Amino acid sequence: MADKPHDIANFLKQILRELAEPICPFNLYPKFRDMEKTDSREEKLNELVEYLLMMPLLNRTTLLYIVRFFRKVAIYEDHNKMTAYNLAVVITPNIFRSKELSI
Repeated sequence: MADKPHDIANFLKQILRELAEPICPFNLYPKFRDMEKTDSREEKLNELVEYLLMMPLLNRTTLLYIVRFFRKVAIYEDHNKMTAYNLAVVITPNIFRSKELSI
């Protein structure tokens, strides 16, 4: 059993880093990355849904599970100091990465 809660988080990050292809497939990475260029919140949401539907079912289901889990973690940010922003900074590079960074 892990000695500290961050041991479990580090283990999850390690598993995600060691996947042959990240949860967000390499071919979709540029689409997700470039969403920041979209100004309208509604357009961003539409793009997000479109790109999620382009993901393989297993990847999409895994990503949604992780997002839901970290949403629950963020609810307790007063206790664990993990805001949604902190969680995004820690976990996003392990879910979304370009093929060039993985070689």
